[in-house]
Amino acid sequence: MIDVVSPPVPLASVLMLTCNHAAFVEEAVRSVLAQQCDFPFEIVLADDASTDGTLEKVLDLQRLRPDLLRVLPAERNLGIPANFGRCLAACRAPYVAMLEGDDFWTDGTKLQRQVDQLARDHTLALSVCRTRNRQFWARVKERYPLADLLRRYLFHTSSLVFRKEAADRFAADPGVRALDSLLIAHLATQGDCGFIDREMSYYRRHAGGAWSGQELTRQIADTQAATDALSRRFGGRYDAELFDRELWIYGMMLQLDLGQPVFPQWKRRWPLVRPVLARTFRFHPVGSLLCLGRLLVLPAGAGLNRARIKLGLGTRLARWRAARNPKD
Repeated sequence: MIDVVSPPVPLASVLMLTCNHAAFVEEAVRSVLAQQCDFPFEIVLADDASTDGTLEKVLDLQRLRPDLLRVLPAERNLGIPANFGRCLAACRAPYVAMLEGDDFWTDGTKLQRQVDQLARDHTLALSVCRTRNRQFWARVKERYPLADLLRRYLFHTSSLVFRKEAADRFAADPGVRALDSLLIAHLATQGDCGFIDREMSYYRRHAGGAWSGQELTRQIADTQAATDALSRRFGGRYDAELFDRELWIYGMMLQLDLGQPVFPQWKRRWPLVRPVLARTFRFHPVGSLLCLGRLLVLPAGAGLNRARIKLGLGTRLARWRAARNPKD
């Protein structure tokens, strides 16, 4: 008889969710395969009934690396919470890293660094890093407690590595699409969030993205659903932090694409008035008024920014400063 050598039990599982990611998924998988680790790891990929050829692509990749890649097809679309749940259940390792099929990792040492951080400090439940194409909004700290993570959406899903045991009893609300907000909050009740101040993942914004590809009204509804779910989960104890984050997200929605006509974008943002007045005003009246004021002057501000860019004022100012302070 021929002895069949079983693959080693992985120390880390990479949880990858895909749904119509055919244009991106190969880059995502290969960015994981390129990881330089001194421990075994696996990729568990749950495809949510893609219709664009995603499944065929990942099955081809599985044939190349059957020792590392396991694929979970779905006969029908399950939605993000259910697809995540079955993928997490299939992960065999004590550490789980998340990466959606339209994002990728940019550093070959990412998995090693974050698993090492969690292994060194057992008071941490999760580890995160900087993400390219996503602005970092917080003061840099070595660790972030629960309140910090509820006050702002600080870290992208592609940066996340956590202890699988910390995700025990995590239940995603079926009506909440922002599963990452619920998951990070749950994990942070089990321990702090460790931060590695290094850019190691990439957030891809595209028309089919679960967040970036949605209309404003859908983004507002998703934001409110996540806030309400977390408020219920914590019995209202963190409502000030949660509604501060909601208001901050509304402020982010006021960003305009200066390459497109301003007034149509401005008109599409008027649905923000109602949630700001009805939901965030009682917790943060000053911030809510500032948000509404910003909405009112948005066309003027966009016009000034366009003029500044067209005239190259930033470049001219930099040249003037360089001329006044020449280097030795």
